[in-house]
Amino acid sequence: MKVTLVKPWAGWSNLKISDGEKEFSGRLSLIQSVPSIFLSKFNRFILGDDVVMQFDEEGTDFIVVMCQYDYLKVIVERQKSELIEFNIWSDEIIEPICNSIAENLDDWAWFDANDQTEFEENKKYILKNIEPILEWCKNRKQ
Repeated sequence: MKVTLVKPWAGWSNLKISDGEKEFSGRLSLIQSVPSIFLSKFNRFILGDDVVMQFDEEGTDFIVVMCQYDYLKVIVERQKSELIEFNIWSDEIIEPICNSIAENLDDWAWFDANDQTEFEENKKYILKNIEPILEWCKNRKQ
């Protein structure tokens, strides 16, 4: 299993998911607050909710579906609709994505910020919301 959230650059990032048999790569654009989407949905997931995250690739879309006690699903809306069901439990994507956001905090805080004030607000939001998720990941391993 490999889940990678690529460090943002020039308003773009990539989400890559592979279970050894199936692979997916989706573009993430600055037109959406990507860290806010991940963190708010992950917080809901760890509280017991099933969650859906829709990402706009600026011309195409993909949807990540996380259900409690089920495998991760990605619905790709490109030239044709495609459902990819990975042999990965939904909660297994949380830690690698959050680690990537934490490791590249300033880059993610600038991702959709227009000025220093928005950067600072984004950074505060990320730090406030990522901490309980990473704590949940740590406790889950014990």
